[in-house]
Amino acid sequence: MFCRSGYSGNGQTRDDGQIVRHIFDRICTSENIDPVGPRGQYLARFLVTEFCYGNRDERCLFECAHWLVKRQTPSLQIPPKCLKPGLCTVH
Repeated sequence: MFCRSGYSGNGQTRDDGQIVRHIFDRICTSENIDPVGPRGQYLARFLVTEFCYGNRDERCLFECAHWLVKRQTPSLQIPPKCLKPGLCTVH
């Protein structure tokens, strides 16, 4: 997991990465999202950004991510700038 230096969430620990990964895996499994597909990449980018901005509560972060996924309907397109390959992965 990587946070840019301008974000408030510097100094992450291994546990921090595990929290984000756990939430990512739960959402992908429950919503049948391909982790390496466009929706998975968008979700990963969202989780890392939220975490870096200080949303560190696991329950709250899960609810935010779940809301993001639920509001993505087939008619709602992911912005093209968010689909650039290789921008975000959750390891």
